Amino acid sequence: MGAKSCVLKRAVMCLFASLAVSLAAHAQIGLWLDSGAYWPFRADLHLRRDSGRTDLWLHNVGFRGRSLDSPFYYGLRVSRPARIAGHSVESELEFVHAKAYANETEVVEVSGQWDGQSVLGRKPFRQYIQSFSLSHGLNFLFGNLFCPVLERGGFRAGLRLGVGISIPHVESQVEGRWVQRYQASGLCYQAGVGGSTALRGSFRVDFALRWTLARLRGMKVHRGSLGADMWGFHFNLGLGYSLARAGGARQVAR
Repeated sequence: MGAKSCVLKRAVMCLFASLAVSLAAHAQIGLWLDSGAYWPFRADLHLRRDSGRTDLWLHNVGFRGRSLDSPFYYGLRVSRPARIAGHSVESELEFVHAKAYANETEVVEVSGQWDGQSVLGRKPFRQYIQSFSLSHGLNFLFGNLFCPVLERGGFRAGLRLGVGISIPHVESQVEGRWVQRYQASGLCYQAGVGGSTALRGSFRVDFALRWTLARLRGMKVHRGSLGADMWGFHFNLGLGYSLARAGGARQVAR
């Protein structure tokens, strides 16, 4: 991973630390639990081997999200009110657990080098990678800003932008050898719309539509690594609860 990416990662982690401290110290916070679905788009996989003799691209590989299979898709979010340039916004710390499974039976376009030999054309995916999935999580840790654009009665909707770190659980089989592990793999980004409506008391129903990009780099496989830019679309529906702290005691926000 390049020096620029390392600097960006450190900057994002500093952002998370300051946001976490700010959330913990604020008098009013929101707690959110979401479920939903994730649809990963097709992506190019970049396979490199430690020997330096393999530098191979597998193009336009199909993926499935399988959000309703265990372990299920879910998201956790903590939010707090804030003001930027006189506008009311919400700062958020969010964890999203999605999944992605490569369609291993496909025939895909391949280019590059495999074991020192040039490769070009359509080849079975399994000829080079027998299995690749992020089945225990294409996990995202985001720092977000939510900007309300419509508030009417108990309903509010707005735009959400976020940047963070991807933490995939990589499960791969290359040359018949399995590798499975969690890895902090690269930066991720999100943009979308969302909102909530009052339910009862301090409870709210939450919804969101969003697009995410995970720039996965250096995912360890047998004697090498994989990289990919994973785009995807999410639909979320969940429940939120508002809390307020006054005089050191936590009370329900009305």
